[in-house]
Amino acid sequence: MIEIECTLEGCLSTLTVHLAGIVPNDFTLEALDTQGKKLQVHCVDGKKAQDEYSGSCSSRFGEATLYFFPVDTAPPEVTVTVSWDSRSVTRSFKPEYDLFTPNGPRCLPKCRVGEVTFDLSE
Repeated sequence: MIEIECTLEGCLSTLTVHLAGIVPNDFTLEALDTQGKKLQVHCVDGKKAQDEYSGSCSSRFGEATLYFFPVDTAPPEVTVTVSWDSRSVTRSFKPEYDLFTPNGPRCLPKCRVGEVTFDLSE
């Protein structure tokens, strides 16, 4: 019998939202899945404005990543709202996720990684 050795590297299931159009310097990105679970991250100049565990902001302007728990899940449909100043824009997405297994295909964790583009000018 062949033994499978697994390393202990972790991962998170994520959805990265790339903002397009005229992107504000200071915005809040909120995602609501079909089960009513809400995730939110506030970004200012490409950095998180507060210490929060539901997401992160990229140093690349106009990009935010949301973290899903438990790690092996990611919503098949999500409603995303971007708010800034006194404006907000809402769009629904059905993201496609890639399976990410940092310790090999037979080892845990199994995380889902997806990306969507949110055009603020539409």
